[in-house]
Amino acid sequence: MSVYSHHPPDFQPANMMPTVYSPYTPNHDGRDHEEARVDLTQLPMNLLALIIHYISEPGDLARACRASRKLYYMCLPNLYTHVKLKSYDHIRYSSETARPEGCGGGSPFAMGLNALITRPVAHYVKSFEIAGKYREIGVEDHARVGRVSDGGMMLNILVRTAVDRMTGLESFAWNLNVKMLSTVWDGLISKQILTSLSIKCPTERIPSPIHTVPGIPHLKSLTISYMDPLCYPDNFQILLHESPNIEHLKMHWSPRMRRERETSVNLNMYFGRIYNANKKMRLKSIAMQNLYCLGHEGNFLGMYDPDYLESMTAIDATGGADDEGNMAFVAEPPKRLAPMPRLRVLRGNKVSAHHCAGIAKMRPLQQYYLLSGRDLQEMDTPTSSRAGSIASPGSQISASHRGSLYDGPRSVAGTPQSIPDTKSSPGSVGNPFSAASTPAPVVLLSRQYIDNICRFHGRSLTHLLVLPQWRLSIDDIKLVTSSCVQMKQLGIGVQDSGFETLQLLVPNMPHLKALRILDPPKEWGPADDSNDSIRPEDEWYEEKISDLTWHTGWDEIQWLGLGSLVFELLGPESARTPRNSNDSEDSEDDMDTDSNQRRRVARRPLTAVKEVEIWKMDRKQIVF
Repeated sequence: MSVYSHHPPDFQPANMMPTVYSPYTPNHDGRDHEEARVDLTQLPMNLLALIIHYISEPGDLARACRASRKLYYMCLPNLYTHVKLKSYDHIRYSSETARPEGCGGGSPFAMGLNALITRPVAHYVKSFEIAGKYREIGVEDHARVGRVSDGGMMLNILVRTAVDRMTGLESFAWNLNVKMLSTVWDGLISKQILTSLSIKCPTERIPSPIHTVPGIPHLKSLTISYMDPLCYPDNFQILLHESPNIEHLKMHWSPRMRRERETSVNLNMYFGRIYNANKKMRLKSIAMQNLYCLGHEGNFLGMYDPDYLESMTAIDATGGADDEGNMAFVAEPPKRLAPMPRLRVLRGNKVSAHHCAGIAKMRPLQQYYLLSGRDLQEMDTPTSSRAGSIASPGSQISASHRGSLYDGPRSVAGTPQSIPDTKSSPGSVGNPFSAASTPAPVVLLSRQYIDNICRFHGRSLTHLLVLPQWRLSIDDIKLVTSSCVQMKQLGIGVQDSGFETLQLLVPNMPHLKALRILDPPKEWGPADDSNDSIRPEDEWYEEKISDLTWHTGWDEIQWLGLGSLVFELLGPESARTPRNSNDSEDSEDDMDTDSNQRRRVARRPLTAVKEVEIWKMDRKQIVF
């Protein structure tokens, strides 16, 4: 979604057409001149429309609107198709001018709402999102007398006015810290083509009106986040019951209940009407996070029809082998699962013997993701962990590891360069996933999980991500490569860190496009920005991987992850060996005899793989 958080400045479209300069175009007197002007808008309309279609940045679209009348009318619909307004609870200053944003007017958030309300552009909007933190004044004083603050009420009125003008609105998202009131709800219900809705519930215990949300007939996707029964959320029972076309449902509860061991959630508050009416939702995907309730109140499997389900996500929503003793009363999965013939994607972070047995009873999966126990923030703030046990160069290299990824960059004399050790010690405070704190049952289940995955899902599996605590042996790797012949993306941890391990994996999986070798938990370090910076050992990694990936079988693979490092495998290049200084100058043909072909490899930041599933899905989030 393109982000547009400021209104387009006032301007009158100029009569002057935009020009470009070409050294091959004759000027007005017929002579070739390097500064001859070419009228860009004289291009055919269909060609201009195709060029504009590939402009996605709001700033670029806004500047194109200023160029001419023709580009103004052609770019304006694209500029307002996806609108996101973000509010801040503080004044932000421009890094270029050092002046406050919106100086001489209102904040960008307020002026964006003003443009949608006062200008004839709202009918272009198809997707509308408001997010951030909105500062309300006197909230507690108004709550004492049973009133909504004036600031919160005025905000809801303005949003309702903007929504009423959006005749083509298909998607709406409210991700503000202020509660959405019935004023906006009434406007959304009247939208006949609204198909996607995302709501963030209040997170503070401030008394506010509770609205019973009616059904939206054409709604297909519903996301409700940060639900907390003690923070006055709205009543969604009727919305879930009277919206028969919902196909994608995401429900996220506040992590406070799990943190404080508070069983205040009862699923009957959401699905009670569906239970009583003996109806089932025809969901294609369902995702739940932070569900914490008593066993007899946590069975949500009876509210959807398993014959339609294609994707299921459960993050901290079921019991697992790593749960603490005081969480034993939380609902375990039902003893018998109804057949789900269309289920293709399964994602979660809890493992148990009962769940492993359920894997063997499921229909063949295409994508299976077991998330690590930490929240991966590398997409925004990379960790300082090196490439882990498979790629960490060290100062002590044994003879048995010569030629492996343990061999770090070496000095001229052949001694490995010493790299400062930044790893946290096992069992240290602040690292809850160190080797000492990893629950033994989680590790012991690895073999059983790998066997069931390969035996019952190997032939259909294309994406697989397992826990980093599971260090696969050579026999396990051979089992995976022989069973999962259709694998396209794979993320695993390995015991043997030599190059031979990668040679076992990649050539035997002809469709593999992304391979990720996971860090063991004891290698995880504190988060900082150092991982994306260029380091001296990166060149060594690139050279070593380049030599390795030129072999047969590596043609399809595009991304290689070694712990927290990411490398992109590009096209072939010529690697030339340096000539001896005593040799005379040879011809160009002689130089070619000293060259060999190899794969071009480049280190990339983690943001480069944010859309690759084995990285994207490894986050404890259901809302991306």
